[in-house]
Amino acid sequence: MKKRGQVALFVILAILLVALILILFLARDQISNSFSSDTRRIGSVSQQVVHIRDYTYSCAETVSKEAIQLIGLQGGVISSEYAYPTETSLISYGYYKGKERLPSLNIIEKEIDLYIETFLPYCFSEDEFSDFEIKRDKVDSETTIKEDLVVIDIRYPMVASKTDVTFDLNVLYPVDVDVNLHGTHKTADEIVKKISRNPNFIELSFLTDLEYDVTILQKTDEVYVYSVTDQQGFEREEPYTFMFAVIL
Repeated sequence: MKKRGQVALFVILAILLVALILILFLARDQISNSFSSDTRRIGSVSQQVVHIRDYTYSCAETVSKEAIQLIGLQGGVISSEYAYPTETSLISYGYYKGKERLPSLNIIEKEIDLYIETFLPYCFSEDEFSDFEIKRDKVDSETTIKEDLVVIDIRYPMVASKTDVTFDLNVLYPVDVDVNLHGTHKTADEIVKKISRNPNFIELSFLTDLEYDVTILQKTDEVYVYSVTDQQGFEREEPYTFMFAVIL
């Protein structure tokens, strides 16, 4: 009987040990997931400068969306020597006299960063905070294009001073834009590759079978402008269009 009691005790201890290990693993996963979800939240600051941080974040969102819209209308770039000029903008050539020139997603990410780093300072007005002396540093932007989402991490370091108090606002401004840049660019790339195989002919059935709406506007005997549109591609409410030009 004594041996049976000892065996039962060992079994109970073993069960408790396994349960404890499972609890520790679950707790670790919860902590890890919680930390992961918090890493891209807007940085915390003193209550006295929350309005400066929130104003900056609003500017970051506005300029980011402007960049993504412009990138679509101009064929993936902010400026390019290989572009067709229109009355209001430039449309980059995706195909130029026998060569494929559609910008890659990596290039487009850098173009979005360039736009944000250039124009975010113009959105921020120090006149909104006349009770502070504000010194601003350079904007740093890092864009990642994912499926149905563009993720942008922006830093705009600044120091706000008021009487004898100084506040350091070197925080992360994470901007996620629900936009189908990835998908429309992929379709544009399919069209460019099709043109490259036979520049003088493209089947209507090929265009109609594509995932998104495609329109073609002939500008000259040699120049065509293609538009690839996801009708609910921008924040699931508005159309998003990726345009590119072709010169044969």
